Amino acid sequence: MSLSEPDIDLLPPQSTAKETDCGEPRKQGVFS
Repeated sequence: MSLSEPDIDLLPPQSTAKETDCGEPRKQGVFS
């Protein structure tokens, strides 16, 4: 799981957004 954690950070927020609701607001911040 260690690789999954950093991978999500490096990868686009789309992956996290789908995983958790927090991804939605976070997506805008990252994209902004």
